[in-house]
Amino acid sequence: MSDLVINADALAEALDCEKWRAPRIEAAMGAQELPALDALRAAQAAGVADSDILRAARYALPTNLRIRWISGIVDRVVRTHALYCGIDTVEVWARGWLDGTDRSAKSARAARLVAQSAEDRVAACAAAAAEAAAFTVTAEAPWAADEAAEAAEQAAAAEEESARQIADLVQILEEAEE
Repeated sequence: MSDLVINADALAEALDCEKWRAPRIEAAMGAQELPALDALRAAQAAGVADSDILRAARYALPTNLRIRWISGIVDRVVRTHALYCGIDTVEVWARGWLDGTDRSAKSARAARLVAQSAEDRVAACAAAAAEAAAFTVTAEAPWAADEAAEAAEQAAAAEEESARQIADLVQILEEAEE
């Protein structure tokens, strides 16, 4: 079992968010600390919006899990929306991002600017997600994870991307429990 536990009150305090103190959350989680995966399932069962769960996870997860999770999200978005976007410069950057030869914020920013000038909003959002993800890794910053996830959502249909991010989060938490 994982040592990673979540407490609804601690999340509410960290996020300055009363949603986590709502009676239905307290009924599901109580004031107790729960393993992170159980807390996620309790929040879902209590009807907490995926967007709120995802934001809370970006702040509550330890840095190593947050980086793994956001990296997986961004890699998927880059693969889906930039790798074959039809803009040579962006496609070359996407290959370098995905094969690990260049995962810098500078290169991602350059790809974003090229995609924007070509008026490819989706590829630009994928590159913006990668740019923010690069900061997540270097600065170990939850705010950068927020930006990466939000850009990923803009690159894909928000509802579909939120569901994918929740599935990625569940997988990371299950692996952490092993």
